[in-house]
Amino acid sequence: MTSQTTPSWHEGRTTGPHSVGNHPEVDVEHAITLADAALGAAGHEVTDDETRELGRQIAAGALTGDEAAARLVAKLRPKPSDQPS
Repeated sequence: MTSQTTPSWHEGRTTGPHSVGNHPEVDVEHAITLADAALGAAGHEVTDDETRELGRQIAAGALTGDEAAARLVAKLRPKPSDQPS
C-alpha cells in the first residue's frame, strides 16, 4: 500500500485548488505571480486591466475559468450596432 501525502498547497483547505470559494490573498498573489512568470517565459503579457482582474477572480476562487472565458468572449464579440449594415 502506498501512502499519500497532502500537498502543501492543500493544507488547511476544505476545497481543492481549482474549486470556487475563498482562497487566502497570499495564494491569490502567488497564483498571479506564477501566471505572469509562465506568460513572460512564453513571451506574453496580460496588459488589459479587465482581463487581469478576471485572472485575479479565478485565483481567488470567486469565478471559474469557464465563467471568465464567457465574459471575455462577450466583451470581444461585436455588438449588433457595431456590425456593418
